[in-house]
Amino acid sequence: MNDDAYLDKMFPSMSQRPEGPPTALGAGLTPHLQEQPNREGTRAPEIQNLTEQQIAERMFGQDPGAGQPLESYDATIDDLLSNAEREARASKDELTLAELAQTRQGLNESFRELGVGGSEAKQLMAEFRERIETPRQPWAVAAERDQTAENLRQKWGPEFHQRIADAKGMITRLEQKIPRLRQQLESSGLGNSQRLIETLANAARRRR
Repeated sequence: MNDDAYLDKMFPSMSQRPEGPPTALGAGLTPHLQEQPNREGTRAPEIQNLTEQQIAERMFGQDPGAGQPLESYDATIDDLLSNAEREARASKDELTLAELAQTRQGLNESFRELGVGGSEAKQLMAEFRERIETPRQPWAVAAERDQTAENLRQKWGPEFHQRIADAKGMITRLEQKIPRLRQQLESSGLGNSQRLIETLANAARRRR
């Protein structure tokens, strides 16, 4: 089954969507941002009037992936895959059922590797589904990409490019578990999600 057919069966709105600008996790992010100097330069955020807790949050952020990983995320994954699985069973489409089972297994393994708790996994899946059901226009994708980049520049300061590289590295790693993951993130626009990018970057940091 080719990529378009696979996406059409799982996420119909994604396969029919015109190709738009790259998201914040897309291939164009780092060169695009390197052309725009940080308005704060490479200086870390001002911290002299902050408490120790605030300093820690400004430096490292609240880890969106924090939480107790689950043995199974099937209840959360059901929200995304159950309809497609039901249709495949009704039509006795064994090939699609096998691919959906692989996707379900890959999502379970990926959530465990990211170290996310149940509520965080549910929020990520809800955001993915919302983006599939309510596609963004290309101009909105580009605007969101720039806003996400600006937010992360302010939060991460001089670590910005390294943290983005870490997030991209985790995507490459997770693609071993979820086929066409990068394509799905780009097609849905989820690659612009600050929550997702921080989750990926923080998971990469914990692996060091």
